[in-house]
Amino acid sequence: MAAAVRAVVVALSAASIAAQAGAPLGELPAPVVAVLQEHCVDCHGGAKPEAGLDLGGLAQRPLADGLALLLRVRDRVRAGEMPPRDYGEPSALQVQTLAAAVDELSAARVGELARPPAPAARRISPHFYRNAVADLFGVAAPRAAQFPQEDLNYGFDSVAGALSFTELHVEKYLAAAEAVAEAVIDDLDPERPRQQRVELETALSEGTRVDGDFALFLTNAEIVVPLRAPRAGRYRLRTRAYGQRAGADLPSLRLAVDGAAWRDAVASATGESVASVEFAIEAERRRPAVVERELQLAAGELRATVAFTNDFYIPARGQEKARDRNLAVDWVELAGPLDRSPIPAGSRWWYAAGERGDRPAKERLRVMLTPLVERAWRAPPGPAIEPLLAVAERARERGETFELQLRAALTALLMSPRFLLRVAADQRPPAYRQAERLAAFLWSSVPDAPLLARARAGGLLDRADLQVQVGRMLADPRASNLASDFAAQWLELRQLGARDDLGELASDLPRETELLFEAILREGRDVRELLDADYTFVNARLAAHYGLPGEFTAEFQRVADLPAQRRGLLGHASILALTSNPTRTSPVKRGKWILENLLDAPVPPPPPGNDSFPEGAPIDSSASLRSQMAEHSRNAACAVCHVRMDGLGLALERFDLQGRWREIDAAGAIDDQGVLAAGKTVRGAVELRAHLRAEPAFLRALATKLYIHAVGQPPPAAARVRLDVALRALPQARVTVQDLAALVVAVVAGV
Repeated sequence: MAAAVRAVVVALSAASIAAQAGAPLGELPAPVVAVLQEHCVDCHGGAKPEAGLDLGGLAQRPLADGLALLLRVRDRVRAGEMPPRDYGEPSALQVQTLAAAVDELSAARVGELARPPAPAARRISPHFYRNAVADLFGVAAPRAAQFPQEDLNYGFDSVAGALSFTELHVEKYLAAAEAVAEAVIDDLDPERPRQQRVELETALSEGTRVDGDFALFLTNAEIVVPLRAPRAGRYRLRTRAYGQRAGADLPSLRLAVDGAAWRDAVASATGESVASVEFAIEAERRRPAVVERELQLAAGELRATVAFTNDFYIPARGQEKARDRNLAVDWVELAGPLDRSPIPAGSRWWYAAGERGDRPAKERLRVMLTPLVERAWRAPPGPAIEPLLAVAERARERGETFELQLRAALTALLMSPRFLLRVAADQRPPAYRQAERLAAFLWSSVPDAPLLARARAGGLLDRADLQVQVGRMLADPRASNLASDFAAQWLELRQLGARDDLGELASDLPRETELLFEAILREGRDVRELLDADYTFVNARLAAHYGLPGEFTAEFQRVADLPAQRRGLLGHASILALTSNPTRTSPVKRGKWILENLLDAPVPPPPPGNDSFPEGAPIDSSASLRSQMAEHSRNAACAVCHVRMDGLGLALERFDLQGRWREIDAAGAIDDQGVLAAGKTVRGAVELRAHLRAEPAFLRALATKLYIHAVGQPPPAAARVRLDVALRALPQARVTVQDLAALVVAVVAGV
């Protein structure tokens, strides 16, 4: 028997591909040879193999490529996608024994695979940048951190091939780094506050005129002038004025500033603040007086108002001046800040060390920057810190204050390639590269102190340690980035922002799906609940869209016991809307989305000229749409892919283009049966959901997408085999996001 099998292998290898580098796959199991010989090599072999796929030379392929191709054959045959049904199908027993043989072979040979190659260096994503700035400094990324729109690759903006580095990126990163450094380090000296003065005779308004160097208010009037507070803090507003007295009262001058909290002797004593202050001006022209008050301002542009509020005029012969009360104002001046801005609380962890003791400036900078460099650059600081100290030293030589020296060093730190690039293969210790990989994968940010402590100790390089750290990190609030970053990109939720027809729902729909993913993550639930969870998260708008009973508010809340058709991702309007056309549903788009995102079975683009329905009868109902789609099976160029897609999408036809449930349309009752590639019929969303949950491909698809997110490239052949074998080794009763994340990290690390 063994000799016969070897003879078949030799025959199958007759038209083999040219030998490639690496140990060959070698002899194939008998059940594999039997299926290939009977059902595959007639098309996928010989001089011109179908679709360029030559299965005749499997035994001579390099081990990783051969195993990966066998896994692909297993999946296509098991799904009924290959061979085509009219070419003769293998029996159920053949399919079963083929799958078992491939599983056994890949598990036996996986240990021989070389460690996966290091991914290419890539720029950090804007999402990573914003998270890292918040974690390192405790400040929000400034407006300058609005970087150019990223391209998507394999559905993600973190893939190396999509992260270009242009001159515009450099300009944006520099502006952002300077703004972050300015937000963290205040260089404004309260002992020498900045002064802004506006001469009021240059800003006249109705009811005023020039009187020498003064603006003379002839009646109740006001002059508004622009000022600027460089940061939030305490300021002093001063003005110089005199008055012309008439009647019983002195001229009254009112000062007001947008949004200011004023402080004067009375307010300080009572704890009150007022919107404006009034001054009685007793000074006369020969000796103008300066009046001032302190106030608390927010940072930014503001308007200061100077007003004359108690005009008085009673003409009498020979006594006109005595009867005319006026006000004259020379200038308005804002001085400050008068207080020193505290270091943000989120920066205390590195800044506080430099405050202690009476060290020289350079030593203060060294002790501050050392922990910051380790965390920001994901590397031991060592000599790497010296260029930052040199930048600070050049600032000192220019006469800059200590604060400006530190600000220059922070700007250089954030502009360094060590911060802006993720490089998998460099001179760092492997444990530091692992810490970077974990933090970027699970938090889209830099490592925290416990992770770096493990890196310094040489940890993170065995599976048990990885499992502990992954569990700890996924319990951290920052793990919500897996929902807002990974899940949103995996499921293509960001595309909903461009759907004008959804109105305010455009922001509600993706949030529901992100919250479901986050709940499954936080609660350690089986990830297959993504497909059939009987709970979801809605606000009042979304509940009305779904027709859910109960009282709801603008806040999202958990809802249990959903109707059967509404459960899981395929009941979310987010998925159903983004897989529809602007004017109708699209079973093709829905089927394609399921294959690519939930089953790891991407579909090639259609042949030229076959990307739309031919002109004919209008598509105005589910029935007419189904009739048009029947053309796919009659066109050989289309059928090979549409037999995989169409049945999946048709099972969702009772959801309209915005994800609302419907029983009928213009043609009557909606037919939501779909025939799958293997000939199995699924009736509606409920049966489709059960079919997908039973598919091993779902876990593989999710692990593959996590790999792309973590590594920045699709898994090469060796990694695909490792993932497949590791997935099969997991306890299948309950597979969590934590399990998959640890598995992906282990595969990436080669442990």
